[in-house]
Amino acid sequence: MTSRTSQSVNCSLHGRRVSDAPLINRSVSFVDVTIYEFPLRIGDNPACTAGCPIALASKHQSIRKSSISSDDEDVTRTTETSMTKRRSRDLVIPSDIRTKLLLEQGYDLQRIVKTTEAILKIQEQRRESLQKTSWEGVKSFFQASGSGKTTFKMPLTINRASATMA
Repeated sequence: MTSRTSQSVNCSLHGRRVSDAPLINRSVSFVDVTIYEFPLRIGDNPACTAGCPIALASKHQSIRKSSISSDDEDVTRTTETSMTKRRSRDLVIPSDIRTKLLLEQGYDLQRIVKTTEAILKIQEQRRESLQKTSWEGVKSFFQASGSGKTTFKMPLTINRASATMA
């Protein structure tokens, strides 16, 4: 269902000015919803802020079908709160809660700690890599590959502002 309002819009559309164009309110409604539930597993994302990362398993655990009416209070409340954009930090699950969720899934604390240590090692390697200049990174790559090439010359860069035609 769409409705038009009398508010005006001042924008550019395909190179033409559009003003006083009616806005369209859009809404979506569902009658039947199918919910797939996925169990959690230990994740492998090294960008995890702290602790052990989590991920969804590749196969769903259960399927539920549900009918939703527009009069349902939970649907109305969820829709109203989802209209405001969340900040990135609001989407982060704290590490202690992630650990608790993994323990509830049957993972032992030793495996969680081992994964956390591996993630910390990868994060440290990334920090070290970012601290190197690009040429140091290329040099270490060739040294690690055993190519024997260990001397590099920096490319000549010309400052266009100072270069003059003779």
